[in-house]
Amino acid sequence: YVCFLGPAQGHSPELCVALRTLVLPDCQDDELALCQQFDQPDQNRKWREGVIKSSFNYLLLDPRVTKNLPYRSHSMSPIDCFQTFISAIFYVGKGKRSRPYSHLYEALDYHRGDKTSKKLCSKVQHILQVWKAEQGVISLHCFQNVIPVEAYTREAVMVDAIGE
Repeated sequence: YVCFLGPAQGHSPELCVALRTLVLPDCQDDELALCQQFDQPDQNRKWREGVIKSSFNYLLLDPRVTKNLPYRSHSMSPIDCFQTFISAIFYVGKGKRSRPYSHLYEALDYHRGDKTSKKLCSKVQHILQVWKAEQGVISLHCFQNVIPVEAYTREAVMVDAIGE
């Protein structure tokens, strides 16, 4: 696995090590500390977007990369599965309700002819390329039922680790 460590597209050094060795750092203490920060938010404090636990994080994956990874995983090494999964991620987001699908609607609007609304971002370009290959984008939701600030924090951590 090639790990590109450039400021614009590279994975974090920690993720690079994990992708090469499948040795994952012990993050239990970090996870516990993060959860405790947001588990019982102070109601008197002003929290970005409030304290209702209705947010989640999501990953958009390219099925041309995963190639039905759940099915193939039984005949792959764990490290190959992990590398495939990470390399398939092309977008990390924070959402509520149907937020992940708004990206698909944006791509659909462009596909249907609304090519004037705004500059086509790389995420929408990627979605359109997946559709051109007659496949569908995989939307994987994780860290569900958290307050918005926790979801923003987790989004930032994942983007930092995975890179752009």
